[in-house]
Amino acid sequence: MTTETSIYGYVKQGLALSAEKPAMWYFGRSINYRELFEKIDNVADNLYALGVREGTVVTIHLPNCPQAVMAIYAVAKLGGICNMVHALTPEKTLLEMIRSTGSELLITYIPGIRFEKKLEVDISYHMSTVIRTLYRIKNKRTGATFEKCETDICASARFPSGESLKDKCAVILHSSGSTGHSKAILLSHSALNNCTENTADFFEKKDMADQVCLGVLPLFHGFGLAADLQRNLRFGSTLVLMAKWNARSAVKLIKKYGVTLICGVPAMFHSLINERAFRGKRISQLTYCYTGGDNVGSGLIDRYKELFPGKRIIYPGYGLTEATTMKCVNVYDHYKPGTIGYPVRNTTIAVVTDDGSIAYTGRGEMIISSPTLMMGYLNDPDATAKTLFEAEGKRWTRTGDQVEIGEDGFVTFIDRLKNIIIHNGYNIYPAEVEDAIRKVPGVREACVVGVFQEATRTQNVRAAVIPDVNTDRDELRRAIGRGCLSDLPRYAIPKEIVFMDVFPHNSMGKIDRKELAKN
Repeated sequence: MTTETSIYGYVKQGLALSAEKPAMWYFGRSINYRELFEKIDNVADNLYALGVREGTVVTIHLPNCPQAVMAIYAVAKLGGICNMVHALTPEKTLLEMIRSTGSELLITYIPGIRFEKKLEVDISYHMSTVIRTLYRIKNKRTGATFEKCETDICASARFPSGESLKDKCAVILHSSGSTGHSKAILLSHSALNNCTENTADFFEKKDMADQVCLGVLPLFHGFGLAADLQRNLRFGSTLVLMAKWNARSAVKLIKKYGVTLICGVPAMFHSLINERAFRGKRISQLTYCYTGGDNVGSGLIDRYKELFPGKRIIYPGYGLTEATTMKCVNVYDHYKPGTIGYPVRNTTIAVVTDDGSIAYTGRGEMIISSPTLMMGYLNDPDATAKTLFEAEGKRWTRTGDQVEIGEDGFVTFIDRLKNIIIHNGYNIYPAEVEDAIRKVPGVREACVVGVFQEATRTQNVRAAVIPDVNTDRDELRRAIGRGCLSDLPRYAIPKEIVFMDVFPHNSMGKIDRKELAKN
């Protein structure tokens, strides 16, 4: 078994382990490994006929669904590059992301997107008959063009060898980089494969093919792609796909399919615990719960322990897209309360201290060296040079996060150095929200901060706004809401708008964001 291949070649190793076993369940219907890879291969042939070749960028604008899986690995088989875009991205922003990445084809579930070369997906196509019928009646869908790619026979495509692709770009993921503006992050096939191999450390040496994973993290999210999807396919286990998070539905799926593993953000686990049905013997097989992407806090872990006494626990970890997600994790036999865990295999964690030197214990900005580091930011060599660097014979990435590394190697998270807001695991970039608000007539200035909510253990977006003189504030509030709805994904729209006459400033003359974020 090897990681030195394309992500398609890597995950296809799972076919030999579990050919007739369900690769995934989706709204009451399963697709086994043999069927899935037959469809992936057929989609690849059809994409080839549409002009997809090595290096072709294809934008994938889909929620978690079987077609998203097929599209990702069909593009990868051809040596193309998947531009993974949030499923809630508005059309205006989507078209800009297509333009900026040089995408030649769009695969989307939204009808009527104004892009010439596209395939439309009916996300109900692989649902059970009853659910599909109800969905199509409600949403007035009658099928879409992508599904023909699954079934139409084309001449077999010519595609590059997996080994020749290993160090080339496989996906573009959109995240923060080292600034408050979003960055397009280039990840190689090898980086994604090596990240997936690291997840083998999570399972107490048990057979990973026996695991059933609830796929709640989106596939356009680094951990949802590299860990949830790739891990399950590579090791022959089963993925229960959720297109949208809902705690009550999640409990039903856990019980129905015997889910053993969930990776999610803290808010998801809080909502699960609050469900009265999340109790009893039918939950007892849920052994592995991993979380990160937000402040976990001891309260969540303590509540989970009370529900399920014994060894089962929620295991905190840490990752970032620039290093292909999780790089520290707590596991059952290597766990330290209050920490984000211990470095995964082939990963070195260090800090840059106040004097600029590199240390392997102590406090400072976390830096990471790993074979899973990004190739760089798309079309941004300056930001790449500021984030990636060589030192002590290793290649490192800066994280922008302050941590403390103990003598035992466990890492404690101290504070986030960047201004990014993380809401339920989604990165929100204040500068982009501020730009959307500033465009609204009547807004003089705007500053956006995250306000941590103890009840949900996540951050909500607060917009502080200085209006023009004599502006009707009630009408301006409504106008800001309309402007944000047009330009931003829904999760980035401010939950709270506060009008001010002047912003607080710190001793350096900069806006005091901490003051604005106080409850």
